[in-house]
Amino acid sequence: MYGGYTRVPDAVMQLDLTPREEQCLVRLLSHRRNGSPIFPRVRVLAGSMRCSVRTVQRTLRRLEAKWVIVAEARYRADDSQTSNLYVPGPVLRPLLTATDAMVVGRPCDDRRPPVTTRPYQKKQDPGTQSRGRRSAYRPPATASDFVGQAYGQSNVHVPGGAPPQ
Repeated sequence: MYGGYTRVPDAVMQLDLTPREEQCLVRLLSHRRNGSPIFPRVRVLAGSMRCSVRTVQRTLRRLEAKWVIVAEARYRADDSQTSNLYVPGPVLRPLLTATDAMVVGRPCDDRRPPVTTRPYQKKQDPGTQSRGRRSAYRPPATASDFVGQAYGQSNVHVPGGAPPQ
C-alpha cells in the first residue's frame, strides 16, 4: 500500500454499509491513485483487513449487490485469471467525482502551509549556545507591563525597553 492518506467522501457513511463493507471500500479506495484502476488481489485485501480471504470475497460480493463497486474479471494471455478490476459503481461514482474535483494536482496539494517559515538551523552544542536575543538578566514580565501596549499607549514602561520620556 501507499503512504499518506485516503480521501473518503463523507457521504459514504450514509450508504447503509456494514462496518466490514466500509472497511473493504476504504481499502479498495486506498489502492486508487488519480483515477487509476483498482485491482488489488483478494489476498492483499484480506491481509490489510486482518480477515480471511473468504470474508473479503463475501464482502466484495455484497458491495457489488449494492452497486457500490463493479468487478470486472481480468485474464492473462494464457487464459488464467488474475486479480479483478474494481470500478466505482453508479452509487459511488458521483461521490468520488465530487471528491476528485476538490483535489488539485497531487493528493498533497490540500495540506496546510507550514506553520513557520524560518529556515532550518543546526542545533549548537549546549555549552556554546547563546540565549537568543539578550544574555542579560531580565525580570519576568507581568500583565501590567503589557497593558499600555494593548491599548496603543506608548508611555508605559516595558521591562528591558527604554524608560518613558
